[in-house]
Amino acid sequence: MCSETRLGLGATHVASFSIAAAISCSCVGSDVISSDDDFGYGGGDTDTDSDSDSDTDTDTDTDTDSDTDSDADSDSDTDTDSDTGTGSPCTPAEVVADGSFEIGTPSTAWEESSTNFGTPICDNPTCAPDNPDFGSRTGTFWAWFGGFAGFEEGSLSQNVSLGNGPASLRFFLWISAASGEATDSIVVSVDGSTVFTAARDDVAYQLEYAQVDVDLSAWGDGGTHELRLYSSTFGSALGVTNFFVDDVSVMACP
Repeated sequence: MCSETRLGLGATHVASFSIAAAISCSCVGSDVISSDDDFGYGGGDTDTDSDSDSDTDTDTDTDTDSDTDSDADSDSDTDTDSDTGTGSPCTPAEVVADGSFEIGTPSTAWEESSTNFGTPICDNPTCAPDNPDFGSRTGTFWAWFGGFAGFEEGSLSQNVSLGNGPASLRFFLWISAASGEATDSIVVSVDGSTVFTAARDDVAYQLEYAQVDVDLSAWGDGGTHELRLYSSTFGSALGVTNFFVDDVSVMACP
């Protein structure tokens, strides 16, 4: 848990308010050809003296072969299409554990780190008792990155299993204060590859929590992947930057 109130200077969060006023917010069937006996080869009429009988037998055999081959081809095409078709899309399922951080801290779902606070996970009474407007989007807890009058680096990560098929990430971001250095940023990555980033002056997220959607289908390979939220900020006595994150979700094929 945050050991100090995240307000004021020193090893505490500075709860500056945002100055922004805008927001922009996818058998082969077995052959059914009968045996020679079924087609009349052998047995039956063996009279070779009559040309008429011979012609009749030959015609009958030829017609029967043609019909039977056609049926077999039809069965083969049907079965092959069934095996190679794309089928119905999967029913996506939630694969993030405790995406709203309601377990609190220490968390059994997230790996937590923070230069000055031990964890980015906060609740209002602990981290911002004098700022009732600072808090979670839903529930009690949220992730607060930044908010320190000095260098602050924080991260949350967990491994998620992405089945074969499409996958999508959704979370909500609020930059409640943007008075730190211009280099202040938050980054979301999968296996070390950046999939989203926002800087302190990104007006799309400065008014309130705003929804962020990211396609993760490139990682939908049936494997396990690291989802990581990371931020670095450089606050001072003149101001800080706050990145608030809540309700992290990844929907993927099971």
